[in-house]
Amino acid sequence: MPDSRHRRRTLAALAAAAAVFAAAALAAGYIGGKTVVVTARKLHGQTAHVLTTQDGITLYYSTEDTPEKSTCTGACTKTWKPFALVGLGRPTASEKLRPHLSILQRSQQSFQVEYNGHPLYTYVKDREPGDMRGAGKDPFRVATLATPSASTGGATR
Repeated sequence: MPDSRHRRRTLAALAAAAAVFAAAALAAGYIGGKTVVVTARKLHGQTAHVLTTQDGITLYYSTEDTPEKSTCTGACTKTWKPFALVGLGRPTASEKLRPHLSILQRSQQSFQVEYNGHPLYTYVKDREPGDMRGAGKDPFRVATLATPSASTGGATR
């Protein structure tokens, strides 16, 4: 019987460790994807449909990026935050947007969401839903509002 008790204790310890790990991962944002939505915004007096986070923060892309590489690294990422997944997870969106989403691996543990091959970013001064302060900024060439009609930046993966 000692083997049976030992196995039960081992399984209980493993289950407890897995629960603690999962709770920590959820708290740190490591499990679950980033959500991309289409939001109607006023831009120069016209209604425009732009891509945003699920919290309504505007998403941008750079025309200098390629599907294989982001040109925004180092100090640039302090102003232009990569819309990134860390660890596990996949980006999510409506059925219409989902086929256009892919992931660019930035580092061993960092993955950036792409739309039609364009790596996506948020702008540090866009703090509230509806802010579009990054539109037209020239931090790493051209910051462009991400829209559902963004042309393909290359082959999506």
